[in-house]
Amino acid sequence: MCAKASRNSIALSVPEDDRERAEPSSGDLSGEQGLVQNPESAPRVDSVGEDPSVEPAEPVSEPIESENDEIHYLVSSRHLMLASPWFRRALTSEEFTEALKDPSDGRYHIPASDWDEEVLLILPSIFHVRTRQVPAPVSLEMLAKIAVLVDYYELERVEVMERDTRHWIANMRRSVAIPSSSYRDLMLWIYVSRVFYMSEEFEKAIALAIKGS
Repeated sequence: MCAKASRNSIALSVPEDDRERAEPSSGDLSGEQGLVQNPESAPRVDSVGEDPSVEPAEPVSEPIESENDEIHYLVSSRHLMLASPWFRRALTSEEFTEALKDPSDGRYHIPASDWDEEVLLILPSIFHVRTRQVPAPVSLEMLAKIAVLVDYYELERVEVMERDTRHWIANMRRSVAIPSSSYRDLMLWIYVSRVFYMSEEFEKAIALAIKGS
């Protein structure tokens, strides 16, 4: 699958015959293929397993802009479908209008709008067990951006997200206090705590918001 992002849009694409290979998620993606970037020059995708027939890919780098101001990713559609119910519906349901076949390349493209290209790269990196590409501590704003994608693509309860989510939440609890004066940060806390089921923080943030209104 290729992910193509611009300042205002992202398009995910997958070859037609690649949609049939995914099964419902078991939560274990350790033996699946990996993630590379830039479809024009991308090496073969890597395998975390021990299959000697699969050559490793180069590590994923920062988003690369092309001449037309688009950013290209090459990822495994299988990984996306295994991890996300949303992607599985998009790539297997003929009635799901988000997945549109482009006659020029034979791939199914999934358009989206206003995603942050750096945040977009974090989720496939998690799915492909590319741990060096996943930031350990993240800011409140970055975690809120991740939460938007987690919420949209129905990733709140999937096992593959648990490890990194736990680390982000633990770091946030240690280092970022719920503010009583910054309304914007308070709204970010409310959203993050709702998406990641941080009930204590959610109740505290809601109480502060009501008190300050």
